[in-house]
Amino acid sequence: MARSAIPPRSQTFGTVAILAGSVGTAMALPTSNALKQAGNHVVFIEGARNTEMVVFEDEVRQASNETYIMTDDGSYGEQGLVTKKLNDLIAAGRKIDFILAVGPVPMMRAVAQVTAPLGIKTMVSLNSIHGGRNRHVRRLPRAGGIMAPSSPAWMAGV
Repeated sequence: MARSAIPPRSQTFGTVAILAGSVGTAMALPTSNALKQAGNHVVFIEGARNTEMVVFEDEVRQASNETYIMTDDGSYGEQGLVTKKLNDLIAAGRKIDFILAVGPVPMMRAVAQVTAPLGIKTMVSLNSIHGGRNRHVRRLPRAGGIMAPSSPAWMAGV
């Protein structure tokens, strides 16, 4: 049985950062709400290409203690990718206990590259409906299981 990439919703981690964009934002909202209700301090970093692509902003603000909007073109919020804001928070000395990243594979890989050297527990949620050329799930040779997108082998592109 494959493990879920979504953390138990009633679990308390401390400070949780959720990084998502587009469809991933909608998918992360219920988990963000539940983690906040469980007593976690939720930092939600939403990414979008531009102002028109920012979705569920009001809902994200309600489901988190802190909200940051990042746009590729800088037309709304701050300019840059969600990993830029994550790096900024970490560089400022922010302690983050758990990260959930929901989005396209390149974004999730970039998040894992930031968090792995720091030992921050990180889960990613692969969603095949995200655009781009990464619409696949790799199968493990053993028992025909699905490789968890959060596994080091997945992130290394093995």
